[in-house]
Amino acid sequence: MVVQSPLLPNHQHLSDMRWHTLLFYQEERSSLYMLLVDNTTVVTESGAPPSAPLVRSGFRGCLAGFRLNDQAIDVYDDSEDKKDVVRGCSGPLARCSPGACSNRGRCIQQWNSIRCDCTLTAHAGDRCQDG
Repeated sequence: MVVQSPLLPNHQHLSDMRWHTLLFYQEERSSLYMLLVDNTTVVTESGAPPSAPLVRSGFRGCLAGFRLNDQAIDVYDDSEDKKDVVRGCSGPLARCSPGACSNRGRCIQQWNSIRCDCTLTAHAGDRCQDG
């Protein structure tokens, strides 16, 4: 199964710098599987999961309480390649705040930075300051 977009049915993103609860469930000896995000069903499928290309960029974020078949998994200890895998979780270095984007630009939180979306304004620039 592949969730091709981090956009949930209620138009929220998984990449919103908040904790989310994900549950992947597959019925034993069945081809029925389901993905729930924050107690909302996102995907329900039967049959073989679709094939997908390899992910080119890995997961970026924090994991807590990771379990597989009701067994706790230590992602750090179980990582074969520990490059960029660290214990603990630190938040972003920069955060969206009031006034981060000028001229009614919309601030978009990214992992280590912010980005301003100026598309609904008559302005441009990193912080919608030009124009």
